This record gives sequence, C-alpha cells and structure tokens, in this order.
Amino acid sequence: MKSHFSSQKTLTAATSITTLLAATNAEALIVRFDSSAFAVNDTITTADWNIDGVGLAEATIQTYVNTFLSTGAIDIAANANAFELVTNGGLLEALGSGALVSSALSFNGTLNSVVNSTSLAGANTTTNTTALGFSDGDSALVGFRFNPSGTLELYGWAEVVLSTGGGNGEVKVLGWAYEDSGSAIAVPEPEFAGMGLGLLALGAAGVRRWRHTKPAA
Repeated sequence: MKSHFSSQKTLTAATSITTLLAATNAEALIVRFDSSAFAVNDTITTADWNIDGVGLAEATIQTYVNTFLSTGAIDIAANANAFELVTNGGLLEALGSGALVSSALSFNGTLNSVVNSTSLAGANTTTNTTALGFSDGDSALVGFRFNPSGTLELYGWAEVVLSTGGGNGEVKVLGWAYEDSGSAIAVPEPEFAGMGLGLLALGAAGVRRWRHTKPAA
C-alpha cells in the first residue's frame, strides 16, 4: 500500500492474498484479497483499486460534486483493463448469495453517485434512486469483471459498504475475489464473504483446497 498524498491511496498486492486451488486438472485458482480494506470519504477523497495487485489499478473511486443534487457524492470509474461492475438498469446492484457473475449479466464501467451525503444514489441519475439491494451502512456483495491480459475476461465479486453522512458519503471496499480461468464465479453468503468459507463451494468442480500465499517481504 502506497500513499501518493494525504487524500489518495494506491492498493497493491502488498497485503495478504489468499488463493483457492481447484481440485481439478484445470487447476483454476480463485484469488482472494482478504485484508485489503479501504474507504473513500471526506478524508480520503480518492483511492485506486488494483484488483490483481499488478500494473495499473483497474478502477478509481473518488469524491466529486454532484451538480444536479448540489451535494458531494462518490463515483466508481474504470481506469484500466476494461474493468466493469455488475449493474441492473444502470444501477449498481447488490447480488444475492449463489448468483453467478458471468457474461450473462449487465456491466458498466462508470457509476456516478453510487452514494452521496444524504442517500444511496443510483448510477448516472439526477434523482435519489436507491442503488439496488443496498442498505445504508451495511455490507453487500457486488460483481465485477476485468481483462488484465487483453484476451481473457475474469469475473469476481467484492464486499462493499455504502454509507451516507458527511459531505460525500462513504464507499468502503472490504475485500474481493476473482476466478483466474475466465469461468463464472458464484457469490458467497454475505456472512462468509469475510472469512472465505463461501469460496469452498464455488464452481462446478466441487470442493476446493485452501492455499495461502504470503507477499514477498
């Protein structure tokens, strides 16, 4: 983790990474960043979200002034590697446990006003439309995809918290995981997301084995 200045962070693989090794010949991995929590709010106004900890950050989360609502707000915008979040009707959508993140879903790379100081605001809207499936201050799971190689889309999920209050609201990212073979990934039970237990049942391969990887010193 490296700070450029007081209001910006860049997240890298310098935090704990957990991987799951599939018990199949394909040996697909689910790569999990489970101690990389960060937040964007009135104090930290910009954060770069590096999904795989390599190269450019896939997304930028930042505060801005929503001129339609005359309030501070926070948006999430793609920065590299064709990053996009799962949406429904243009709104950031919280996914239920067991949902598959795959090409069958709708995605959007730029989500304006996912939250502001007074409400959970819908993406690309001038009204206080609630982002789908979120409760103020509670964690929820969202889906994403990115393409770090330029030839293979990878799918994942992230645990996030959208909160109102202050001048801009707050977006907190608690952790995330992605499947490195390009296969769909299932969203775990919310209570298991922070512990990784839900990952044990992901995919059609059945039970997967934990493998822990420590970052280089």
